[in-house]
Amino acid sequence: MMVSFETAKRLHTAGFPQPEARYYQAWYDENGVLSIIITEEDYQYFNGVIFAPTATDILMLLSSTRFYFDKIWRVHWFRYNTVDEFKHEDPAEACALAWLAGYREPIKMPVHTITCMTDSSLSVGNVESK
Repeated sequence: MMVSFETAKRLHTAGFPQPEARYYQAWYDENGVLSIIITEEDYQYFNGVIFAPTATDILMLLSSTRFYFDKIWRVHWFRYNTVDEFKHEDPAEACALAWLAGYREPIKMPVHTITCMTDSSLSVGNVESK
């Protein structure tokens, strides 16, 4: 699921990253019509419209969070020995509430890397894109 048109506009205005168009991303046009990129020709059509992020897209930009469902979607933001909670029926909207509240990382999309260690353990880390 992705955020509503109104939330997508608020995220866009607040500086949420508008990524390069890719297959199966959702985008709103200026009238709020939701479309999904399916073909290469769609890239031209989607130029200049508003990205409709999913919960996963938003969570990649938040750190120190716990995201779960307990009769309602919840995002817990852990910082400075406190926990801020954001709730919504829709998972993407719950994440957007956290991001819009000002709890956001610098506007860089992270690149996730997985490194195989010699003792067969895995190390997972984030590398910020330039």
